[in-house]
Amino acid sequence: VQRLADLEGQQWGTVRFYGLLDTGLQYKGVNPATGWTNERCVLALRQPSSRAFLSYNGYNFSGVLLMTGEEPPAASVMTGNGRAIRRVLNKYGVSAEFEPRAAYSSSADAREATEVEQEMLADDISGNWNLQSNAPLTHFMDFSDYYVLPTSALAPWRMSHAAFATAFALERPQVLANALADPDLCH
Repeated sequence: VQRLADLEGQQWGTVRFYGLLDTGLQYKGVNPATGWTNERCVLALRQPSSRAFLSYNGYNFSGVLLMTGEEPPAASVMTGNGRAIRRVLNKYGVSAEFEPRAAYSSSADAREATEVEQEMLADDISGNWNLQSNAPLTHFMDFSDYYVLPTSALAPWRMSHAAFATAFALERPQVLANALADPDLCH
C-alpha cells in the first residue's frame, strides 16, 4: 500500500512496520480466505498511532474510517485522504471492503476502468471499507485486510477467482446474495 502511495505521489502514507513476530500458528492446507497453502500467522510490530473509529448502528468497530458520531457518508471518508486512498486502491484493483464494490464494476479488468468508473467507485462506500488510520488520516495501517482482486494490475498478488469466490461465500448472507444476483460476477 505504501508503494502505491509513492507511485501515485500521494500525501498520505502507511504506518511503518519495524518487525514481524512468527506466532507459530499456521493454516493446514489452504486458507479459504486467501487461497494460500500452509499460510503462517504473524504479528506485525509498528509505530504507535491513534485510531479512527466507526460508529454505525450504535457500536464501534475498530478501524473503519468514519469518526464516531459522524453520519454516513462522513466527510472523513468522502474527502481528502480518506477518498484518496480508496481511489488509489480501486485503481490498482485492491480493496479493503467487506464487499468489494469493484467486483460489480462494468470493467472486467481494474486496469481498464474509465475515469468516470473510478470516480463512481470512489463515491461508493456501500461495501464498508475496513481501513485503519491515525486520527488526522495521514497514515493508514498497511495490514492484511485487503483483497487484491483477480482483476488487479498487481499480478503477483492477485487472488485467484476461486479464492475470491470463497471469500464472498464466507461473508454475511446479504453479501453472498448480492454476488449471486450479479450474473457477471458469477461466471
